[in-house]
Amino acid sequence: MLFALTLSVLIFHWSSPACPKGKWGPECKNDCPCPHEVACDPLIGVCFCPAGWTGQFCEVQCPQDKFGKNCKGQCNCSRRGTCDRVSGACHCSPGWRGSSCDTQCPAGTYGTACSSRCRCKHGENCDPVTGKCHCSSGWTDDLCSSPCPVGWWGVNCLETCDCNNGATCDHMTGQCKCLAGFRGYRCKNECPLGTYGVDCTEACKCKNGGTCSPISGRCTCAEGWLGDDCSEPACPDNKFGPNCAQLCSCEATGTDRCHPGTGECFCKKGWAGETCSLECPFNMYGKNCSSSCQCLNGAFCNPVDGSCSCAPGYGTLCALECNCTNGMGCHPQTGECVCQPGWRGLRCDATCPDGRYGLNCTQTCGCQHPGASCHPTTGVCTCGPGYHGQECEKPCENGIHGTQCRFRCSCVWSNTEGGCDPETSECFCKPGYRGVNCESRCHRGRYGENCSRSCDCKNDGSCHPETGKCQCERGWSGTDCQSPCLLNYYGSKCNQNCPPCVHRNGTCDHRTGACVCSSGWRGPLCDRSCPQGRWGFECTNACRCRNGGECKPETGLCVCQPGWTGEDCSQPCAPGFFGYNCQQRCHCRNHASCRPSDGFCECLPGWMGPGCAQMCPEGLYGLQCLGVCSCPSDQFVCHHVDACTCRHGFGGDSCDEPLPSIIARLELSRQQHFVVGITVGLVCLIVLAIVVCVVYRRRRVEVQRGERSVVQFTASPPSSEGMPKTGKSDGQDDDFWAEMLQEQKQRKVADREPMHHYDLISS
Repeated sequence: MLFALTLSVLIFHWSSPACPKGKWGPECKNDCPCPHEVACDPLIGVCFCPAGWTGQFCEVQCPQDKFGKNCKGQCNCSRRGTCDRVSGACHCSPGWRGSSCDTQCPAGTYGTACSSRCRCKHGENCDPVTGKCHCSSGWTDDLCSSPCPVGWWGVNCLETCDCNNGATCDHMTGQCKCLAGFRGYRCKNECPLGTYGVDCTEACKCKNGGTCSPISGRCTCAEGWLGDDCSEPACPDNKFGPNCAQLCSCEATGTDRCHPGTGECFCKKGWAGETCSLECPFNMYGKNCSSSCQCLNGAFCNPVDGSCSCAPGYGTLCALECNCTNGMGCHPQTGECVCQPGWRGLRCDATCPDGRYGLNCTQTCGCQHPGASCHPTTGVCTCGPGYHGQECEKPCENGIHGTQCRFRCSCVWSNTEGGCDPETSECFCKPGYRGVNCESRCHRGRYGENCSRSCDCKNDGSCHPETGKCQCERGWSGTDCQSPCLLNYYGSKCNQNCPPCVHRNGTCDHRTGACVCSSGWRGPLCDRSCPQGRWGFECTNACRCRNGGECKPETGLCVCQPGWTGEDCSQPCAPGFFGYNCQQRCHCRNHASCRPSDGFCECLPGWMGPGCAQMCPEGLYGLQCLGVCSCPSDQFVCHHVDACTCRHGFGGDSCDEPLPSIIARLELSRQQHFVVGITVGLVCLIVLAIVVCVVYRRRRVEVQRGERSVVQFTASPPSSEGMPKTGKSDGQDDDFWAEMLQEQKQRKVADREPMHHYDLISS
């Protein structure tokens, strides 16, 4: 039967002419109530909502996480994208890509759909959202294409070079690049005397008291000397002074040379005096006769070198025995000991004094540096610690020390300024280092040379062991590390950008860079909402919403499903209201009920349309007007509620009997039933009255006074000829039956219910 009705409705629907857009109903007279030029059903006027819209009149846009027809599609976008309410496609925020916008742009790309390429130089990365280049240490400008300006280095070129004497620093590491003539960690030490050049690795070649430039090695000669190495006298022999105009007054025999600048006579060994004209006395020898002879027993003292000439025996007859030591002989006449080169003394029992060597110790050692000694016989120099060379004129190179520069410094090279002392091997620690080998940093809170100065950095910051500048812990900045990183920055030196925290409580953690999520969010980037049923910070609170309501992850407030309200969504909408929070008023008519979820009017049988304002079209009836009238004859009409009913003024099973005859027949039937009922009732009453009277008479016979009348009724139906007779005939019988007839007429009028039914149909 239901299939037949549905088929009939479909046939009716298909057979109906299509209404133009915006119209519906019989003869397309009704305007569609839908907004946005949305079409409606031409038969019943229900709006056909396009994708992305819902509600009775398509006035409600899909929620943010829904899409499609009737908003039944579930969006799959992360919090880094928005969902298209029509197609469900995710529109990613700049810096993200993927079907769910959950993949960050790969290195080298940025922007919307990661379609832009980073333009950063030197392999630097850019921000995946803005494309801003993140320059590493030593590079600057928008594209990281320029090195730091001279005098600056480090990330964002914020560090100043701390180099001395015109040195520059590496723009990436800050290491000083010393100019020639200087050395050390900050290039503040000049080259040691006798060295020059880059890192002081070249040895000066200046002679005769000349000094060399620590930068170029060029000699600055003493007065009277010329040449690249100051080895050429400025004047010829026996000349001196400006323009060599003066003659030297030196005695040629005893003079070694005349100073070309001052005219001073430099005497040969064994000679003395201003003009070198005096031979050394018997007991004196050497340069300027300044040394005393040590010869004994009258031995001959060589005036040049002080050596003694002795014979094994001496005396006129050589009868005396020589007493010279170390195998020396004595003068044959005088008996004076004749010492071999390197020895001296009356008995040749003493070596040459420091600085002297050779026969009679008359020769001067050429060893230049103090602490060097020469061999008393050969004059070969034995250098002291820190020097080497034929005349010990060369200092040890950096990192070398000791006798003949044979040992390497044990210092930690990177922590020293120029290695160690070439003589003592003491390490020259850079500021900020300590220990025998400069192996240890300054203790916390100390800095500078020998870690002698103190610093006071806050928040566990440490000071730079060299400069004392505070080196802040991650997340802190300022001269004393008292200030947290600025908004959106974190980490060491506060130069790292916070990650793209989607829902954050202000910013990321200024120390770790971890996102500090706002209430209702979780995940490394605060991009994941609390799971269903949880809310609050770190999603620790449980929701208490009922009837399918969801709580807001930020506040815990319930977002009720349409049709429900209350703090926990436990209260249904009040009659006449529907929708979210029951804020929309129903517009249903003709006693239709309003569905609380979407306000859809559920019409009573016989009514249709968006507001149930339209009666079923001709030929249809019942719930949703799905019934099709199939009346057996023209005596019937199709009622929009009850289907086939009789035409006005007719009744009966076939609706072909006029109402007056039907009413008369019904009236006669009612009268017959009434007479039978009255008769039976009267008989019962008479019997009951007789029984009562008999009982009463027996009990009260002794007190009965007066005369009692007994009424006798017949069992025949009441009529004008067959009235009941009594023992008396005084006219009261006529009044009694008149009242009975009047009551019977009133009952007949009251019992005419079929008349009311047909009146209702006729209306």
